Amino acid sequence: RKKMAEQPPHTPPRLLKPEEAARFLSISTRTLSRLVTRGDVAVIRVGGSRRFRLKDLLAAIDQNRSGGNE
Repeated sequence: RKKMAEQPPHTPPRLLKPEEAARFLSISTRTLSRLVTRGDVAVIRVGGSRRFRLKDLLAAIDQNRSGGNE
């Protein structure tokens, strides 16, 4: 019988509060709300609160990047 390799415990992604997400993007929380409304930034609803995954914020940055040598 083969022994299965132990899997590391799954760590859920840390969800950012709107203030933290806005700070990460260097924008205001009001601008973040507009981006969410337009569908430019994905949001996760937890009860009555909004939360953001870092990978979704990074995806929004990539999607909105304009050409050039950045």
